[in-house]
Amino acid sequence: MAVRKPRSYAWALHLEASREGPDWLPPAAAEGLDYATDLAQDALEHSKDPRLRKQQDPLPLEQLAKEYGVSAAFIAQRIALARRLLFGKLTDGAIYKRLQRLPGREARRCKEPGCQQTIPAAARSDQRYCTLHGSGKERVRRSRGQPRHER
Repeated sequence: MAVRKPRSYAWALHLEASREGPDWLPPAAAEGLDYATDLAQDALEHSKDPRLRKQQDPLPLEQLAKEYGVSAAFIAQRIALARRLLFGKLTDGAIYKRLQRLPGREARRCKEPGCQQTIPAAARSDQRYCTLHGSGKERVRRSRGQPRHER
């Protein structure tokens, strides 16, 4: 029987690779992000200090659930929600690949006049508008508000 690799929560420490900011998360997903961050920080500490690995085991999901007084399934659901909202169906490998591409990119302003929102550096390079102004309704408004070119 194959030994199962422990689940990684390192994505919670790399939110700059997400196309969505953590500020937009609903409360349940924000709570899940907090749980995932706790688990990821603990795993990071264990990976940096080999002596710590011998002294204590990494923080299991069950222990975290016990500390917060909720079930492990509840925490797992909240963490899954946070990851899904932040990264969609991206795998860990795809998240790390996106992180590799980030150093040369910067956040940029929405092209809508008067809008102060920024588009994350992880967003597609052809994205010109923020989430609000990139909606279908806003695209229609812009196209109807501009004069048409006659052929």
